[in-house]
Amino acid sequence: GGNLGCNPTGVPAAGEATATDACGTPTISSALGNITSNGCSRSQTRTYTATDACGNSSTCTQVFTWKVDLDGPVFSGISDYIEIEGSSDNGICAQDLSDGGIASVIDKKNNANPIANDKVHFDQPRNQGHPIQPLDWTNGVNNITHSEYFEGMGVPQRILFTQLIGSTHTFRFRHEAVKHQSGDRHAYDFLMSWEQAIATAGNIGNGSVNELQNLIAQQCTDLTGTTCLSLTNNAYATLTDNMGNPPNHHGNNSVNNAIDCFEDQYGERQIEIKGNAPISNFNINFEGYSGAENGDNYAWYTVNWRSTSSSVMIKLAGRAAQGGGACGYGNCYGAGSISGAPYHFKLELLDGHSLGNRDNQLMVDKSCDVNIPVQFGTPNVSDGCDGGQIQPTIVNSDVVTVNPDGSKTHCRTWQATDSCGNSRTFTQCIKVTCSGSSAKFNGTDVIETSLVSDSLKIKVYPNPYTDNFKLDVKTANTQDLQVRVYDMLGRLMETNNVKMMDIETFAIGNNYPAGVYNVIVTQGTEVKTQRVIKE
Repeated sequence: GGNLGCNPTGVPAAGEATATDACGTPTISSALGNITSNGCSRSQTRTYTATDACGNSSTCTQVFTWKVDLDGPVFSGISDYIEIEGSSDNGICAQDLSDGGIASVIDKKNNANPIANDKVHFDQPRNQGHPIQPLDWTNGVNNITHSEYFEGMGVPQRILFTQLIGSTHTFRFRHEAVKHQSGDRHAYDFLMSWEQAIATAGNIGNGSVNELQNLIAQQCTDLTGTTCLSLTNNAYATLTDNMGNPPNHHGNNSVNNAIDCFEDQYGERQIEIKGNAPISNFNINFEGYSGAENGDNYAWYTVNWRSTSSSVMIKLAGRAAQGGGACGYGNCYGAGSISGAPYHFKLELLDGHSLGNRDNQLMVDKSCDVNIPVQFGTPNVSDGCDGGQIQPTIVNSDVVTVNPDGSKTHCRTWQATDSCGNSRTFTQCIKVTCSGSSAKFNGTDVIETSLVSDSLKIKVYPNPYTDNFKLDVKTANTQDLQVRVYDMLGRLMETNNVKMMDIETFAIGNNYPAGVYNVIVTQGTEVKTQRVIKE
């Protein structure tokens, strides 16, 4: 027999057949038989005939085979296209640094002579619908149904003490640093100023408005009387950059490194105190962390000042710890990954007296970041003629394209070659998007702009709603509107094209289950987002 290898057009050549005969040298002839094929190989038999001088003959055969595989390898096992949300926990979780905190404290309260309720105001702003709706100062719980806070944003806290006596004061408070919940999630990792809270809202917010842009002007909102307006003296205290890590810290970043990264972008962190008399010796000391390595952790602070002021307002903000991004702890460890019960900011003691159960709580969304890591699949490669699996090689490991809407597409290409030299390639592309918000990449916001600056304004009503909701649209443009609705997992509920003349009668959302949804209205190049709650 003979093997011609991969030679789909080959023809078996005549061999060097020999024959002997006692009466003389025989004559040899050859002939090819029909070609047979099974789709992967062909075979053909050559028959040799030897004839002697008396006409006696005998034969022998030689079978030739050769491959005719023209199809090449087959890829299977993974999709060629995947689309994921930048706010999801895709990618590999970070590793725990496990270096603990720099100090530990014991929760000590003096419950004798608690401070009366009318002497303390402790609030944080709800900013849902802002700036169409004013900031709503409230104490208690701010969850994602009535606020727009995202990982990396500062959540302002307004602490007003009235009817103070004496000139030397000490105030103690704490905030939840790590919440233990199906793993470990950073809550507030450090403090910042109100001005920095405004700045982070502008950079990390929902892509259409700065949710805290009027915070300073509205700092006295909902405070009765003229107490707040009389606070014309102020002082500033610098926050410590050395906080170590809480005992239950997890992530690929330390708190100190996160602070350094933050201050590189937003500057030194300071808090402000305002009073109706001059203030001196104002300072804030970080005391350390309480808690264990398998539970909730709190960061503790003591504030001191000297003043005869009978009323003071302390203005500070806690950073909702960032997961993804250079200043974060990893996609698994940001404040937006905390579900269920919110996390806490608590007042403890004023001049040694208990402030009672004063506890502002918060839930935040994950900021959408298209820079999250992606994980490509591994394709299976087979060949029907060779049998078994073929090991592919990576041609391009990760080709990244930044799309016009700010999303990013990652593509990886593999190549496989069979034994006949047939090669095929396969490409998997993963698109990272930010539905309903501006995408962020390379530290830059990609925000859709309009030739007519901010000419589109929307409002969803009623909100919350039970049956359906409508849109109030203000615009100088007569173009049709596209209305898209996404649930909080980024799934598209529906898309509608609506003419401006029909917007007053356009109703939507009747068949949605109870929950929170993002309504995205597009007109030309302008995009506006509003959150709506189905009860």
